[in-house]
Amino acid sequence: MKEKTVGNILFWAYANLAMAHVLYKDNSEKYTPKHYGIRSRLYKGLSTGEMNVKSFFDDERLKMILPQSCNYCGSKEHLAVDHLISRKKGGLDIGENLVWACRTCNSSKSDQDLLEWMNKRKKEPSILLYRRYLKNVITYCRDKNIINENSENALKLDLPFNLSLISEKIIPTNSLKLWITEIEEKTYRIANWNLERPKNGTKKTKLALEQIEKINADILLLTETSDAINLEPIYNSVKSIPFDRNPNEQWITIWSKWKIKNKIETFDNKRTTCALIKSPFGNLIIYGTIIPYHMAGVSGNRYDFSGYKPWELHKEDIIRQSDDWKKIQSENKNIPFLVIGDFNQTRDDLPKGYGTISGRELLTEKLKETNLICVTNIDFAKTKQLDIDIKKGKVRRNIDHICISKNWLNSLKSYEIGAWNNFDKNENYMSDHNGVYLDFEVK
Repeated sequence: MKEKTVGNILFWAYANLAMAHVLYKDNSEKYTPKHYGIRSRLYKGLSTGEMNVKSFFDDERLKMILPQSCNYCGSKEHLAVDHLISRKKGGLDIGENLVWACRTCNSSKSDQDLLEWMNKRKKEPSILLYRRYLKNVITYCRDKNIINENSENALKLDLPFNLSLISEKIIPTNSLKLWITEIEEKTYRIANWNLERPKNGTKKTKLALEQIEKINADILLLTETSDAINLEPIYNSVKSIPFDRNPNEQWITIWSKWKIKNKIETFDNKRTTCALIKSPFGNLIIYGTIIPYHMAGVSGNRYDFSGYKPWELHKEDIIRQSDDWKKIQSENKNIPFLVIGDFNQTRDDLPKGYGTISGRELLTEKLKETNLICVTNIDFAKTKQLDIDIKKGKVRRNIDHICISKNWLNSLKSYEIGAWNNFDKNENYMSDHNGVYLDFEVK
């Protein structure tokens, strides 16, 4: 590369860090072709604009979860907020640029660049701190329109950071530390979303991909999805077999940041899929499904058969699928089992809603028989986790669910259920379904 730009340096540093973060999570002693491949693809994607630096969503979530301590030394005494990029040098007074710092570190660092200050102390930033720092620097350079500036010229500018200290070298494995104190990321997320058959190159699909990045789930189950949604190499996947008439669409895709040990056969591999996943806390089985909607099998338009009455196939499939759940559970005893997908029925105990009373009662019965608890039978309007759709004048009632083995749910240290809108802040639709997630901690 003859002339490096500011972006070349920053994107390579960010890709190097992402590679190191994956290595840390893999608990690997050395970088492998897998890690170098992640770095190469991420750098290329950032450089061409096909990929973007992740939002601060996960960084801000971790700020609330991690122990409140100095980001530089780990002290819990005399804490105050510090600006990663100094306000005097153009840093913004916003959450993304604020970290906890003890009185001593705050005074010592003052308005200095983070890397410059840490170099003097012969210390390295943690993975999470360096990630936040690089995101702030990249944001600053984009806002100031210097991301494409020649790096030699940029070094002459009065920048609030020292560009020459942002190393292009591989981060040594012996210096990797996730956080200033030795911790593990113990809060995990499993999410579920119906994407309404996304198409390549559309604004709707672009917004959906941006939302998926914000959600940042460890396991993400997508229904009514397609080849337009590709989360590799960060995620591994298991997909349902496409119908012949829609070869680029999948009814179900299970995306997992963790290793997928194997795909488990289901009673219908086109309409359901199942995977055994090796998580940091043990094996999990994820069963992804769409329980048929009210007109399924009536006309034959979306199925390979017809002749059913409205809601008839819905009930029939609940019985078939629950038999499948029992079979898989019996063959994989003591492994936590989750059924996730588009159930095509509201389960919030409010009047009316989508589905029939008998259909809901039947599913409740089958969940009980298989020792599963539906954790998403929530009125998300009441919890204010879903907003009023201005175009429709009401809050959407949830029909996409997450059901969990009762014993495993009871064994968790804590858990929380959440949801996100099917439209963005500008009322642009990403799907006709809202999404739901489960955040949890293991003991």
